[in-house]
Formats: sequence, C-alpha cells, structure tokens
Amino acid sequence: MVVVVGVLSFWGDTVGRLFQSDMERIQGRWKVVSIVVKGGAVPENEQGYFIFEDEGIKLFGPNGLKSSTDYSLDDGHDPGWVDLLPPGWEDLGIPEDEAPRLRGIYELKGNTLRICLSGDPDGKRPTTFESKADSRTDLIVLQRE
Repeated sequence: MVVVVGVLSFWGDTVGRLFQSDMERIQGRWKVVSIVVKGGAVPENEQGYFIFEDEGIKLFGPNGLKSSTDYSLDDGHDPGWVDLLPPGWEDLGIPEDEAPRLRGIYELKGNTLRICLSGDPDGKRPTTFESKADSRTDLIVLQRE
C-alpha cells in the first residue's frame, strides 16, 4: 500500500509539472554554477544565488543581497525569451514600458537553468548560449537548490 501511494504521488507531481508554465517552474532558489561575463569567468567566491519570485528576482552574492530586479519570461520561443529591467530603473523618471531592458534567452531543463543576457544598446537578443570576449553577452548557469 505504501509503495502504491509513493508511486501515485511521484506520478502526480511529475504530471503536475508538465502542465506548469516556465514562470511557475522557475520559482524558488537557484545556486550559481557559473557566470561568464564577456568571455571571462566570474570567480566562484564572488558567486551566490538567485531567488525567482512572481514579483522579481533577488540576486545574492557571498555577502548577502546585492540587488533585485523585475523580469518577464516568454516560453513561446525556442529557446525561451527573458527580459530584465535593470536595478534602479525607477530612478530614471520614465515609465516602465520605456525603461531599458536586458534582453536574453533561457533554457529550463529539469533542475538546470541557463540564461544568456545581452547588454547590446540596440536591444538585440542573443541567439546562442555563449559569452565571448568581444561580445556584450553574459552567460549564467544555475542549479535549483
């Protein structure tokens, strides 16, 4: 009886995740596995974790909260699209729909999340998950905790 309940519980959780949106699946705490900024790896002792919530992302470094930002996901693309409002955009005195955004792509597979963001002033979105020295892209790999 206990085995049957355990199997049913596992399948119920698995089927439930199949019908969740990426916005629902991404919620929670994610440990940084690696960050590459314009082709250079960020040292492990400078990395931390992210907490994704409906209201935004909180970014924590080794010494605590570094910043928080608003984000949106569009899982209607392959790979998915992610847009971030940079921290402090409210201080620019402009409406949210006119605020500059970091545009990127994301891939959510199981407990691994890859995000590639572009700092391109023209708002071009990256097309691959890479960060080269001569680029304006950052690659972040996260693992669910």
